[in-house]
Amino acid sequence: MDAAGEYYIDRASLRLHLNPPAQFSAKSEVLLSTLTEPVITMQGASFVTLRGLTVEASRGDGIVIDGGDHSVVSQCVVRNLGRDGIRIKGEYHSVLETTVHDTGANGICLAGGDLSTGKHSGHLIAGCEVMRPSRRLGRCAQPYSWAIKVDGVGHTFSHNEIHDCLRSAVQMGGYHNVYEFNKFYDVVKEVNDQAAIYGVSSPT
Repeated sequence: MDAAGEYYIDRASLRLHLNPPAQFSAKSEVLLSTLTEPVITMQGASFVTLRGLTVEASRGDGIVIDGGDHSVVSQCVVRNLGRDGIRIKGEYHSVLETTVHDTGANGICLAGGDLSTGKHSGHLIAGCEVMRPSRRLGRCAQPYSWAIKVDGVGHTFSHNEIHDCLRSAVQMGGYHNVYEFNKFYDVVKEVNDQAAIYGVSSPT
């Protein structure tokens, strides 16, 4: 460790060795997480609201909503995670006025609806800010990662601000999805064959 900011974890002794950066002071904090599971998991839950929470410091995902319907993540901060910030499956779930930043992989992942029948998921992302995804995974090799990853039918993505992305801001999969009144800037920093929104084909 011959440069400021470098560190080493001695796993045998569970000791962190840090060469502190220049701005480090006695008031600075060092956060070392050993959690590999999501911070919050909702399995088949419906009509649950998570409001005003700060979700951080897992080596895995931040919030996972798997199944169920009509749950809401509102006015939360989801940050500093090893994998995805928020992952959602089910029907009519919403992420509202929430900030997601500094994730190891995707910022927010939406999946739902039925590609074969056209049934809509009803998921909504609105009024959110997502920035600096892909810190650890998905730079220019598999698995790819984005600020927003969409797969399925009938999602709405409205009035969001997405910025500071190595790749495209949004991976758009499926159909009958609505993207409206969003702001993108400082994206596609490390590849040359993409745009703010990157469309992928889905089977019909």
